[in-house]
Amino acid sequence: MPSVSLIGRVQRDMDISRKDSRFDTAEALINLELPLYQAGAVYSRLRERKQLVIEQRRRLDQSQNDAVESATRAWNALDTAAAEIHALQSQVQANQLALEGVEKEAEVGARTVLDVLDAQQELLDSQVTLVRSERDEVVAAYQLKSSIGHLTARRLDLPVTPYEASRHYHEVRGAWFGGSSTGDSSADFQASGSGQ
Repeated sequence: MPSVSLIGRVQRDMDISRKDSRFDTAEALINLELPLYQAGAVYSRLRERKQLVIEQRRRLDQSQNDAVESATRAWNALDTAAAEIHALQSQVQANQLALEGVEKEAEVGARTVLDVLDAQQELLDSQVTLVRSERDEVVAAYQLKSSIGHLTARRLDLPVTPYEASRHYHEVRGAWFGGSSTGDSSADFQASGSGQ
């Protein structure tokens, strides 16, 4: 872009050897700079910046899509685990009734000890599968909380000092020199190194 500058100067000269010899001068200079040829450098930088903005927007869109996909996947896993738990609870109850029936039949001699052991094994297997499904439900719930941003130190009320990016930014903004701030993690490394 063109630039205009105004330079002014006022000067007073006096000759002490002569009486009433005072000379006042004033100057004003207007300077206009107009770039005639820049070899395309300005437009090249402009195009580069536009491409960087487009790239950042695409990355933001991809991050949003990834977050939605992750939350959807976690929700489906949670829903599936809940349905599986309901089915497995019914299976455990059925195997419990079957074991009781086999044990009663074994008491009257209609079943063998091997049949009782098989029924116990089926009950145990269904109980283990139920516990695994309950574990999968808990993991899916935490994955869902993580994907929607609920697993933070502040939300979990952890006894730690949370990192505040805006405070750190304002602390170091405009700093011409200096290599540390309250958000600096080098103190953590020094503390862990001194304990060894």
